[in-house]
Amino acid sequence: MYEQSNPPDYSRFALARNPFTSLSSEGIENVEDIHVSQTIDTRLAEILSEVVDNSSSLAISLVGELGAGKTQRLKGIMSLVEGSGGFVHFQKVDNNDIAQVTQGFLDALHPEEEIAVPPQATGFVAAIKRMFAPAPPPPVSSRPRVTRATYDPQAVARQLREGMGRHELSALILDEIENIMTASESDLIQFFEALRGFISNMPKGCLFAFACTPEFYKQLKDSFPAFTIRLHAELQCEQLTDRKAFELIKKRLRQVRTDETYDELYPFDASAVTLLNKVSNGNPRVLLRMLHSVLSAAARDPVVDLIDERYVTRLVAVPNSLEEYMSKVPPELRTIIDEMIGEFNGGPVTYIQLSKSTKEAPTRVYTDLEELTAMGLLRKKKGHYEILEHIKDLLQEEDGT
Repeated sequence: MYEQSNPPDYSRFALARNPFTSLSSEGIENVEDIHVSQTIDTRLAEILSEVVDNSSSLAISLVGELGAGKTQRLKGIMSLVEGSGGFVHFQKVDNNDIAQVTQGFLDALHPEEEIAVPPQATGFVAAIKRMFAPAPPPPVSSRPRVTRATYDPQAVARQLREGMGRHELSALILDEIENIMTASESDLIQFFEALRGFISNMPKGCLFAFACTPEFYKQLKDSFPAFTIRLHAELQCEQLTDRKAFELIKKRLRQVRTDETYDELYPFDASAVTLLNKVSNGNPRVLLRMLHSVLSAAARDPVVDLIDERYVTRLVAVPNSLEEYMSKVPPELRTIIDEMIGEFNGGPVTYIQLSKSTKEAPTRVYTDLEELTAMGLLRKKKGHYEILEHIKDLLQEEDGT
C-alpha cells in the first residue's frame, strides 16, 4: 500500500499482471469465469425460472453494501432474459431527478415510430441543393415529456404496463436506486407511487428488479411501505465467507497465471486471505481493492516471496505520520481525503454531506469511504466518517506551524 518508484514485477509470482485491478463486474469481459456463487444466486435462479418458464410476474429487490455483487447479479438477470428472447431495459440511476430517471425508462419502453423518409433525387445538382439546405427538424414525440411539475404516477404506471406488456418476456432493472434518495420528499412520493402502481398490476412474464444499499432500503421501507410490501422477494447480498474468499482469489489468479505448476493461491498464504477478508468485512469490492494493493506492494519488494498474515499486518498497520498516512491512500481516493480535511476538518461527516460537497454521486462517495474505512484510514461511527484522531492532531499541529 506504500507508493514506491520501482514498478511491480508480477512475474516473480508466475503472474502476467495484477488480477485484482478490476474491482467490479463492469471491468471484466468474462464475468462467469470469476463469479463466486452464493446462496442468493440459488434464490435468483428460482425467481428467474418462475418468470421465464411459467410467465409469472415478479418484483424483487437486491439489497447489499456497495461492492457486494449487486450489479453483477443484475447483469446476470439481463443476460438470461435476453438469452431467452425477452426484452430488457437496464438503467443505472445516477441522479436524483425523478423526471429524468422516469423519462429514461419510458423512452426505452416506448420508442418513437420510425418516420418514412421520402426518396431523394439523385444527381450532381440535387446533391448541391442538399448540401446547402437547412437540416430537417427532429421528429416530434407523440408523448409529452415527463416533468416534475406535471409528474403523474398513474400515467407513468400505465405507460410502464403498456410498454412491458408488448413483450411475452420482459425485465425492467434499476441499479443504484439509492442515488435518487436526495430528491425532495414530494418527488420521492410521486416516483415510488408510480412504481407501486406498476408492480401492483404487472403484465405476464415481467420481472421488475432494483438494487440498493441497506441504508436506503431501510429508509424506503419506513417511508414507502405501500411500495415495499408489494415486492415478491427481498434478496440480501451476503458477506463473503473465508471459503468463498479463497475461491474468488483462486479464480482471479488463474486468469493471469503463467505457470500452472504453482499452488492455486500463491503468492498468498491462507492466513493472509483470512485476515484480509476479516478486515474488509467480507465485502468483495473492498477485498479486491486490498488484494490489489497488497500484491502490488509485494511485487515491488524483491525480498518478499510469500504474502502471509505478518506481511499484511505490517501493510495495514496504523500510520504514525502524515507522510505515511497519505502514502497508504490510493491515488484515486485522495480527492475524498482532501475534501474531508479541507472542508470538514477531517470529520465526522456523512457520505451525503460529502456527496453534496464534491458533487459526486452518493454511491461513489459511499464506496470510497467504505474502502478507506476497511483499509484502516478512516473511522466510522453511526454513519459518520472521520480521519484517525492522531492524524487529525498532526494536521492541526502542521496548520499551527
